[in-house]
Amino acid sequence: DFLSLSSTASTIVQMKLLPYGDSSLICVIKSVKAEAEDSRMAFYNMSWERMDDEGLFQEPEIKDFFISQESAHEYMDKCDMYLVSLKLGAADNCLVAEYTMPYYMSEEDSAIVKPLLRRLKYIWISGSFRPE
Repeated sequence: DFLSLSSTASTIVQMKLLPYGDSSLICVIKSVKAEAEDSRMAFYNMSWERMDDEGLFQEPEIKDFFISQESAHEYMDKCDMYLVSLKLGAADNCLVAEYTMPYYMSEEDSAIVKPLLRRLKYIWISGSFRPE
């Protein structure tokens, strides 16, 4: 029910079959790696028709990745791009999101921001990814 394919040195496609009502759906994540990795997610029904993702996954905001609201407020100005890596669980129905903009920042800014960030984990429950 899981596939991870590196089509080039900088591109990864992950697919996961997830239970959805009386059937299943296919979650597809396409990631591109440069200085920082960035991912896009799409959902398809079993006929490979694109589904509306409303209600299936609420994409986090940059501030959600900060350990505290105080650090988010203080350092958000350094985070001027939304670059997020999404990874599906091979053995479970989990999703991990990581804000990757610090890999694109100067070393000085990255050293300040990285320790203030956390990965977000989601679990597929009753037809949607929900925060753990």
